[in-house]
Amino acid sequence: MRRRAVVWGLALLACCRAIAAVDDDPAIEPLLGALAAAEAAGTADARWPARAALARHLRAQGQPALAVYFGKQAVVAIEALRRDPAAAERGVLADRLAVYRELADTLAASGRLPEALQTLRLLKEEEFFDFVQRESAWVDGTAHADLDAGERRWDERWT
Repeated sequence: MRRRAVVWGLALLACCRAIAAVDDDPAIEPLLGALAAAEAAGTADARWPARAALARHLRAQGQPALAVYFGKQAVVAIEALRRDPAAAERGVLADRLAVYRELADTLAASGRLPEALQTLRLLKEEEFFDFVQRESAWVDGTAHADLDAGERRWDERWT
């Protein structure tokens, strides 16, 4: 599996370098290096930020098709984190959610509305998953909404 990730990362790096050479974009080199390192690391924790950064850059450079591709790859890596309980705790939720929003924006701007809606559904699932992880008491039924003094009086009177 690790060998496959390294090969995939190197192939991807070669493709992106070819794109960069055509566009003469020196700013892309550090992003490509980060992407290659992330792919070589072989973990979703490393992959999603590198892929998202590259997607953001490509979008800013007016390459929405490539931005969508790398945005989708970033989302795939984030979704993999959700399936790994140990990894789900890591990472900043706001950063991960921004990846979904940026991908949905790029898809919508490209007229790909069904894919944009699908991405927004994944965003909502990620938010819910984070909420459930953070507030596990809601899942096991031990959580409750705090009542102020007036609400406690009502609660005592009516329950």
